[in-house]
Amino acid sequence: MRPEAIEALTGWARRQANPASTHAEGRAAAAAVARARDAVAHAVGASPRQVWFVASATEAHHTVLRAGDGPVAFSALEHPSVGGAVEASGRPAIAWPVGADGRVRPPPAGASLYACTAVPSETGIVQPAVDTPAGAWRHVDAVQAFATQPVSMARADSVVIASGKIGGPVGVAALILADGRSLAPLFPGSAERGRRGGTVSVALVAAFGAAVEATVRDRDALAARAAAWQRRLDHAVRTAGGRVVGGEVARVPTHTLGVFPGLPGEAIVAGLDLAGVAASVGAACASGSQAPSPALVAMGEPDPLGAVRLSTCWATTEAEVAWAVEVLPRVVSTVRAALDPAAQEA
Repeated sequence: MRPEAIEALTGWARRQANPASTHAEGRAAAAAVARARDAVAHAVGASPRQVWFVASATEAHHTVLRAGDGPVAFSALEHPSVGGAVEASGRPAIAWPVGADGRVRPPPAGASLYACTAVPSETGIVQPAVDTPAGAWRHVDAVQAFATQPVSMARADSVVIASGKIGGPVGVAALILADGRSLAPLFPGSAERGRRGGTVSVALVAAFGAAVEATVRDRDALAARAAAWQRRLDHAVRTAGGRVVGGEVARVPTHTLGVFPGLPGEAIVAGLDLAGVAASVGAACASGSQAPSPALVAMGEPDPLGAVRLSTCWATTEAEVAWAVEVLPRVVSTVRAALDPAAQEA
């Protein structure tokens, strides 16, 4: 976590205050929540009344996608929680095609809601600003975009950002609704102006707000630093005999997804771990699964099980990147030799 987020979190963790209470401590808690709400609203060009704090992006997706009953269009690039929310809602699903370049194609007709990720968590490929049919709800997952790209409510009915992706604590996220839009709560209750059940966690929300402020302040510097690191990580992937997914299109600078033909990504990730480099086979929440990535399958990737994702953030250091660049080709060579008896004999 960012130092600012840690300070806010630990400060409020020492105090048990309900922001709905009218005594002095409750008013102080309400002020801390209001500051965080203002920070999120300002960051996306919304008003504070449009910001709704929830426990996770998954909760936000379920809140939006389970509120209606018409068909939902979404692509294989979406986070698995989107598909889970559609399944839980019982709403019909319409497949949104994906091109070999990792970007969605023109949206299909017939949906009342279009779930649009701004940046897929695996590839980091920036998605095009496609037009969805007039009158349909446009739900934007901006979780992976917010750290390095401005996020706007323009052209969106709902937007989601998450604390854990920007140096804040895990366990809190924001659902922002376009002005004039409303939703029934997933968990009925009196919190968040009657939009959610459960007492607001002041510590988590305050820390999230601090992370949002720091992210907006440092975004350009992080993007420039991460872009230089990305070029080096891309080069390391290619040096090791891999392909960079999305290497020819716009990506956020924090993501490098390499595919190593004929090699198991899990084995490379394990070797990197032993060398002190934390990587994943794609989306971190999918690591450990032997199933190929739906996103890579939809892109027509011939070796989806050979994927390894390297990502950076505000806290990444030059020394860490240098070590990853040095170690990756060595680990890939070791895995390749282990799978090739002829190479072992030589």
